[in-house]
Amino acid sequence: MGSFIGARAGWAKVDLPELGFTGGCSCFGPAKESGWGWQLRAGLAYRVAQQHRVSLQYTYLSLPGASRGAEPSVTYRRERFGALGVGYAYAF
Repeated sequence: MGSFIGARAGWAKVDLPELGFTGGCSCFGPAKESGWGWQLRAGLAYRVAQQHRVSLQYTYLSLPGASRGAEPSVTYRRERFGALGVGYAYAF
């Protein structure tokens, strides 16, 4: 059994499509933004055979908020969320 941690930072781009309601209302136009994004990761890995590993990891991700200045204007806050995942790795 082993553990790991990691961090990444880089340029991120958020591109949200136009949203509307039925009846032709285009109430929320498309929104875009670029900026710094980052993620943190931690997990446990177990070697099931010489070249095979399974892992359980948690990732926390932060992306820039998107906005649109044209009418109708819309602004979305910076998004931060976590995800739990299961992985498999084969070393060759």
